[in-house]
Amino acid sequence: MSHFMTWLRKCLPMVLFPACIGGGCLLFVDAAFAETVHRRDGSDPLTAARLSFELEGVSCTRDSGATILVPWDRVRSIEGIKDPSLREAWAIQKPISEELWRARTRVQRGDARLAEPLFERHFDRMMSSSEDSELRLIVAEGLLRVRLARGAIEGALPAALETIRLRRAGVTTDRYEGLPDIIDERFWLVPALPPITTNQVQTELLAERLEPWLGAIDPFVRALASGYASRSGAPKSADAASGVGLGVLGCALESLDPEAEIRDQARNRLVGFASTEGAPAWLDAWSRWFRGRSLLIEPEPDIDLALIELLHLPARHLEGSPALASRAVALAADVLEEQGRLPEAALLRRELLVSQANVPPALPHEPHFTDEPAQPESP
Repeated sequence: MSHFMTWLRKCLPMVLFPACIGGGCLLFVDAAFAETVHRRDGSDPLTAARLSFELEGVSCTRDSGATILVPWDRVRSIEGIKDPSLREAWAIQKPISEELWRARTRVQRGDARLAEPLFERHFDRMMSSSEDSELRLIVAEGLLRVRLARGAIEGALPAALETIRLRRAGVTTDRYEGLPDIIDERFWLVPALPPITTNQVQTELLAERLEPWLGAIDPFVRALASGYASRSGAPKSADAASGVGLGVLGCALESLDPEAEIRDQARNRLVGFASTEGAPAWLDAWSRWFRGRSLLIEPEPDIDLALIELLHLPARHLEGSPALASRAVALAADVLEEQGRLPEAALLRRELLVSQANVPPALPHEPHFTDEPAQPESP
């Protein structure tokens, strides 16, 4: 046995060296030239036996057969690509991965202005796919956040509906952890997106722009899109757990209905929603705004009661709903001027100059606001 071991130690290098040169040690040769994906989140690099590029990211198949999808916003670089076509594809994809990384990191640090054009560029691209993915949610929620930051109500709705649809489908991401929530999942509504009109031209285009969600599989998303697009009462949902959200949206819209009885019922229901134990503060803000607006279009409006509703917003919701509160102050000032109560109107105008300092530009009230019922009753 000792003679055999001595012979083996002498001969083994001569046996293995030609085998390695000729490709006999395939595992080690492949490992030396395997594709390696370096990630931006500080995780260890991924060495893949096989790579494929998807719309959502890099699909890495390990030697074990397990597959890991790395979303594009976390792909820093890829080394060791042997296939020329794969190298060419990476050359095309690398700028996209960098744009997506820049976009979401800008949102994370509060730079919405520079992030918006990047998210805009990729939102339609992600929507072209029928696959739900984390990256799709990152893009949709990122676009929603940046458009809300500048008060683009109508422009934010496609991203809002897509974000809600994906979250309800169980898609998650950790990219925006630490930032304020933008969706109240108890109602599946975006508190910063009350169904008000800030741009009449864009409002008229909503039915076309929201078409992908008007045909969504999720009945709640369909109903939500219908309510925002039609600016009429939202359809009832068969989903009792989320039907409250549609009820709130429907009452807000119906509070401006041409029919007096429908308006009255909607106002009463809004009071009920807002006074429910545990109701969020934004719900009271919506309720006050729409009740105040609704009272003002009555044939014989109770001006003081309407003003009380509107002025609850700056008094109680200036921090949580600053844009809607600012809009309410401006509307109240308009009403007071029309009533000849000029000193009170002037006081509100002065207050408005201060309160609008940090309000998104699209939401403050315009003198000729357009969220009126389609066929208002004559006085």
